[in-house]
Amino acid sequence: MKPKPKRLRGVLLLTPVLVGLTVFFLFRLPAWRRFELITYDWRMKKTGPKPVSGNVVIVFIGDETLKLLGRWPLPRNWYASLTEVLKAWGARVVAYDILFLEESGDRVADRQFGEAVTRAGNVIHSCYFQGEIATRRGVLSGEHLLLPPEVLGQATAIGFVNTPPDDDGITRRYPFFANHQGRLIPSLGLAILKEYYQLPGSAIKMGNSHTLTVTVKGQPHLIPVDQTGSAWLTIYPDLKMFPHYAMVQVLQSYAAWSRGKKSSLSPEAFTDKIVLVAHTAAGTTDIGPVAGRERYLKVGLHASFLESFFHDDFIRPAGTSISLMAPVCGALAAAGAAAAFPPLVGFIFTCLLGCLFILVAGWLFSAFGLWIEMVPGTLSLFVTSLTTTLSQFVAERREKNKLRVLFQRYIAPPVLERLLTSGAEITLGGEKRVLTVLFADVRGFTPLAEKISPEKSVELLNEMFGILEEAIFSYGGTVDKFMGDAIMAIYGAPVEQEDHAQRAVFSAVKMVKDLKNRKPGLPLMVGVGLHTGPMVVGNIGTVRRMEYTAIGDAVNLASRIENLAAAGEILISEATYALVKDKVVCEPLGPVTVKGRQEPINLYRVCLEPGTQEGGAP
Repeated sequence: MKPKPKRLRGVLLLTPVLVGLTVFFLFRLPAWRRFELITYDWRMKKTGPKPVSGNVVIVFIGDETLKLLGRWPLPRNWYASLTEVLKAWGARVVAYDILFLEESGDRVADRQFGEAVTRAGNVIHSCYFQGEIATRRGVLSGEHLLLPPEVLGQATAIGFVNTPPDDDGITRRYPFFANHQGRLIPSLGLAILKEYYQLPGSAIKMGNSHTLTVTVKGQPHLIPVDQTGSAWLTIYPDLKMFPHYAMVQVLQSYAAWSRGKKSSLSPEAFTDKIVLVAHTAAGTTDIGPVAGRERYLKVGLHASFLESFFHDDFIRPAGTSISLMAPVCGALAAAGAAAAFPPLVGFIFTCLLGCLFILVAGWLFSAFGLWIEMVPGTLSLFVTSLTTTLSQFVAERREKNKLRVLFQRYIAPPVLERLLTSGAEITLGGEKRVLTVLFADVRGFTPLAEKISPEKSVELLNEMFGILEEAIFSYGGTVDKFMGDAIMAIYGAPVEQEDHAQRAVFSAVKMVKDLKNRKPGLPLMVGVGLHTGPMVVGNIGTVRRMEYTAIGDAVNLASRIENLAAAGEILISEATYALVKDKVVCEPLGPVTVKGRQEPINLYRVCLEPGTQEGGAP
């Protein structure tokens, strides 16, 4: 993997951190949090609750009860009978999830019910906050509290049945206290729990670390709560999981049992149990959407809270640190994948990583009740993958544009396009490679320049350089530099060319022939020298000023060879000849001594007469 530019590496590091933080804070807002709550509901629907403890029994007052005992509203003397039966059969707590908020008009029946409640000493009535119930100073508060009339007896406790839904209208949490005129009113479930264990008030404390502590027999039970003092419930989806009976079935069974006859129910069904009494008859039910269920009997919320307490099975939201780390780490992982792999592979890796995160988050929710926010982590993965890929694309386009500007004056356009599209790396600094170097010098230009005007000299030199450059570009060479009235070209770099020696010789032949065939004018020609050998090629210079060039002894030798070439003559070294002897006809010159070298070298003159080989050019 080739190294990333420093600026690109900075983008790859900074972008995911910014994306992760942005996603984290966005999902603190209610409008965005709704998306996470959708996954909460999905997880709740897929999570199978633990088997019920058997401590909670539900008595339904449904249509079959109304058909036998009378029309709605049911006369309250029947509630009195039910209360007496449940007391006789040993129920520890009887909680009415029914709002008796006013007298029924039948004072005799009301009084009978009230007397039964007072005698039983184990009955909990429900109350209700009318109007808005909102969070104030970290506690739910309500102004208008509706209570049962005094005629309905002295209940052992009263608990409110409001279960405020979230902003999307779905109930997911169970409250514990609500403030009414400076007094804390317990919810029905908490009042039941207090009476079931006969707890003093000091056994229930709201801590500062988002926990409600309920101490039972010296053993503290910590219930995680949110900023409103409510717990995220593990909702038991099917109320048929609980022992459940119709009111009329209970009364008929008691009547048969008390006369010594066979009955469908016996006292063991209610002994030491918590009995929840609720309406299910058409038009009387309290039904609404909860997490994982569109239609749910709200009495199930009280039952679910009690079972969650018995099993210590409350949903525990991950702390702020984990909620922050999930999107940030997910974003960093996506950025790493984008940096390490090609775009398609990186995207597939990101998808697999997202699926793995969803599976792990779902498993933690189902197995341990740990709620790790799923949407922020997954969203940050894909947003980072997209933004990082785009950043890489923009950065690479910028680097290609820089290369284009740098090399478009030196490299043939087809070679430049191949370099940019292939992604071939140009090392910042230099690398040692075997290349072919060409030097061409205009012979006789200096004395000629003394005879013509400077403007004409520049025009003539530019014309000749145009011909030389065209010959170099025709065979994929790279113009290294112009040196007065000479030019230097490299073959085999920056794009590798296996036939670089052949290309260089063909370029030299084209130079000489094109100069001979140019329009009639001043008689100028070039002498050309070529050599193939190891050299260092790359961006050489300083941070402020650098150029792409080749240096080394092989380059110097090519320059010395060019000094020996006469006008219109192409001289090549033995190393170059060995690579092109099958393509070009050459005349050996024998050992020749060049400046700067003690030992002579073998040189060859490329033949240009008719019938010689210039063909085979790529």
